[in-house]
Amino acid sequence: MRSGSFLLVAALASLAALAVTGCESYMHPDSSRAGALTATRPAAPDAAVALGVDARRGLGFVPLALGDRWRYQYRFSGVLVGDPAGLPLYDESGEFVDDIACEQDVAGLHYAVSRRLYNGDVNTPGWTRYRQDRDGLYVLDFADNSPPPCDAGPTPRPETSAVPVARMPALETFAFRLPRGAAAAAAWQRAYVSLEARHALLLHLARELGSRRIAPGEIQQLAYPLLPGRHWIIRDDPRFEARVERAVQLRIGRPRLNGWSIRIRSEWFGPEDVVHVFWGRAGYLGLEADFVADATDDSGNLIGKIRTHETQSLIEVHLASSGLAVSAATPERSDR
Repeated sequence: MRSGSFLLVAALASLAALAVTGCESYMHPDSSRAGALTATRPAAPDAAVALGVDARRGLGFVPLALGDRWRYQYRFSGVLVGDPAGLPLYDESGEFVDDIACEQDVAGLHYAVSRRLYNGDVNTPGWTRYRQDRDGLYVLDFADNSPPPCDAGPTPRPETSAVPVARMPALETFAFRLPRGAAAAAAWQRAYVSLEARHALLLHLARELGSRRIAPGEIQQLAYPLLPGRHWIIRDDPRFEARVERAVQLRIGRPRLNGWSIRIRSEWFGPEDVVHVFWGRAGYLGLEADFVADATDDSGNLIGKIRTHETQSLIEVHLASSGLAVSAATPERSDR
């Protein structure tokens, strides 16, 4: 998934320890797996960091220093709801790397430019411009994948000028496993198009939708202080909003990175859709998204349901700003 890591919220979307007001982490005894996300319990507040800015060191909550680098594993899977066999319709995975490649001034504001490469493909980079202050983390809304003047790295091929993303597999690759009938093909097609649309909104939230004007052309990805119950509008139209639910802890090898689980809601989501993103002092920690779509015939009769599950998991981080360097050979995640 490409920009903004939000991915939402990215789209949708990135430090070693989350010292946010009301949160100090304690690892649960059943959470020994690499990449596992677990809940944490509160401790003494730190007012400076709660504001999103470490006044003692002059650092923002999210690391945005030149040379900061993160590696993630992503995975898509889909199942037919109610299938007795419970076998996935598809299950695909890969990796992407984000790094702070350069800095850029736009309309008098200073941005850290994050470059993303999928599966090592240097020919299809994507860029996200981040800005941070005491009130939050913002993403500059660019309409295309034009490279910033400050980045001397690879330039996208002309045919890949759109923002690169990790895409869901084509319906044709697994349609033979779906129930068949006179109206079934069109019904499954409509259902899957709906799922693809929600997936695309999640990935392109910071680039392809109308913008809420925090500053001209920006959306608000995080709002400080990050505390349970903290709520903000990512953008107004269409409506995307976020709420901090609880503190979590990500295990990467032996180190444990503290963060927050943030629930994303949208008027585009269905009643069974659930999207969480995870952020901490180590930056963007990952994403979990579940979408459900009904397949109905022309008369509205239910033929079946497809449920998709998507994850993005941090498996390696190197922060020039703090010296943190950790990696995990086998990333796994859980949240509760």
